[in-house]
Amino acid sequence: MIYVICRNKLKKDDVNVFLTAAKEHAKMSMILDDGCLAFDISEYNEETEEIVFFERWADKECLDKHAQRCKDLPLLDVLNMSRYDKDLKIYTII
Repeated sequence: MIYVICRNKLKKDDVNVFLTAAKEHAKMSMILDDGCLAFDISEYNEETEEIVFFERWADKECLDKHAQRCKDLPLLDVLNMSRYDKDLKIYTII
C-alpha cells in the first residue's frame, strides 16, 4: 500500500479556487483511477497557510498510472497556479 501526503501552501486569496479544483481532482481520482483507495483533503490552516492531501493507493503501479493520466490535465494547472509551494511525500507501507 502507498500513502501520499501532499502539503500545499496557499495564499488566503487562492484558497477557494484551489479547494474547488482539489475537490474535483479527488473525486475524479476516486472514480477514474483503479487502486485509489482514499483521497482526503484537509481544511485550510491559516496559521501554516496550507491544505494537505492524504491519498491512499493500492500499489505504486496504480499511483504511477494516476500520475500519467493527470500530467496534462487543465485542472492541475489550476492547482499549480493557486499554490506557491508544494511538498509531496510518498510512503510505502509494509
